[in-house]
Amino acid sequence: MSFRHRPTYTNVLASRELIPGSARALMRTIATATEALNRIAVAESGDPATVVAAVAAWKRAQDQINAYTDDLLGLAVLGGAAVSTTARATGQRPETLATRLAASPAASLRGLDLVRVGDEWVVDTSAATP
Repeated sequence: MSFRHRPTYTNVLASRELIPGSARALMRTIATATEALNRIAVAESGDPATVVAAVAAWKRAQDQINAYTDDLLGLAVLGGAAVSTTARATGQRPETLATRLAASPAASLRGLDLVRVGDEWVVDTSAATP
């Protein structure tokens, strides 16, 4: 997937509007995943079974955390962040990040005119030629 298109005005608007909600979803997932670990961290003592359960909960949440992270970075790219700069800042190769963002609905809209329909941003097809 190529992210060479410049973001449109509506890409920037959609990105800025959607980023906070995406960040909240990521933070809720992280908070839930770390709940058991937090309880262990503040306890006076811990037992192995509790540790195993807490780490298992954290590991199970990793795929969802990664998906929300990719969604958030996809919104940043939609709004104008360069994939190469974003990749370097997040410790990834640009090719790796581009592959991960290929599944991002937001990043795939970069360069396309968008229109708000209800609570969603969709591709504006009104200017399409027959």
